Amino acid sequence: FTGMWLSHVGLNISMHDTFYVIAHFHLMLSGTAMIGLFSGIYYYFTALYGIKYSRIFALLHLIYYTAGHWIAFLPQFYLGFSGMPRRIHDYPVVFMGWHSMSTAGHFITLIGTTFFFIMFLDSHIERRLSIPTTLGLPRWHKRILYYIFKIRYLQLMNKKFYRYPNYNMYKNLSSKYFNEYEIYNK
Repeated sequence: FTGMWLSHVGLNISMHDTFYVIAHFHLMLSGTAMIGLFSGIYYYFTALYGIKYSRIFALLHLIYYTAGHWIAFLPQFYLGFSGMPRRIHDYPVVFMGWHSMSTAGHFITLIGTTFFFIMFLDSHIERRLSIPTTLGLPRWHKRILYYIFKIRYLQLMNKKFYRYPNYNMYKNLSSKYFNEYEIYNK
């Protein structure tokens, strides 16, 4: 949404080289990239480490990181609206409250990032095992390598059908549950 403001010619002239551009860049680009990175780590955590992550610290990380990110960069939009230029070492006293709020948001974001690393530490200390639901295959094969899952499933079912005493019963059950292309023999 903030990029549409900067793409408008009239607003871009008034917002160019102000704190609005800084707020837009950091909120949209760095915030989105980092939240995507954190989401990927949380999604693949059990697949990579074989244990569950600590949900309480993950929730604290989400709350503090997101709130700190918004508190850090939302005041910079107002500074940009007020015409505060960027790349200056000193600023008028009028803007001190907004800068203090932005600094406080940065420290809240650091607290959220600290909760992320505490989540790693707590998860490896507790070592709660995840429950496998993919017949012995790791979690990352669940979507990407469907055919490996299918072959493993067919191998287990063939083992189950070999227990039947009679070959005709085995053939009848296998033709009932599988079509001719799904029978997998080693």
